[in-house]
Amino acid sequence: MTYSEPLISQINYFLLSLGFGVLIDIWYILVMFIRKCISEKRSAVAIGDVIFGVTVSVASFFFMVLYNNGQVRMNLIAGQFVSAVVLHFVLGTKGLKVLNTPA
Repeated sequence: MTYSEPLISQINYFLLSLGFGVLIDIWYILVMFIRKCISEKRSAVAIGDVIFGVTVSVASFFFMVLYNNGQVRMNLIAGQFVSAVVLHFVLGTKGLKVLNTPA
């Protein structure tokens, strides 16, 4: 049984996915900011969520194709998710407080 990739390349891909997760969270905060500037109606929330979901899905697909030859691996998805969530709870809550303050 042969192994397809060395461990060091998988670690590199995982670290890249952590960085991509940071970009995902930055994009989420930007989409939320734009949505709050435009409107706070339910339809604006739904449209903002759809735009975020579609753009992140497409970007994640291209990330997998570009860096991992199109192979979807759970460690890369977990890296994106974990870094986005951690950054959101560490830095994003402060950004949300700024967005929720009245002007």
